[in-house]
Amino acid sequence: MRKLISITALLVLFGGLAAANPDINVQLMETEPSPMQIGEYADVQFKVSNTGDDAENVSVELMEEYPFSVDSDEKDSWVIRDFDQGDGYSFRVPVLVSPAAVQNDETLEVKVSRNGNSR
Repeated sequence: MRKLISITALLVLFGGLAAANPDINVQLMETEPSPMQIGEYADVQFKVSNTGDDAENVSVELMEEYPFSVDSDEKDSWVIRDFDQGDGYSFRVPVLVSPAAVQNDETLEVKVSRNGNSR
């Protein structure tokens, strides 16, 4: 019997909102396969969009927390230099679900920060 794991949400962290007021959102677009299989890789695609004021130097990082990991030769962080209102960027990354994971709903966290500040 195949063991399954599903992602229930992506948690967004954003901080450092000096004068501008960007509104950054993260949306899980798809996982393939869905649900994810314990001990196997899945392609995870998510979209980061800005519905608020323009922002600069926005960092996006897929947080590697058990039971999820990303191979060292794969990119898991990005910087958006100019993130204007209405812009959206899609990211795809292969994620390994630990072979020791138990069947459960898990949260895959994406950290979004600006100028080194996050919450």
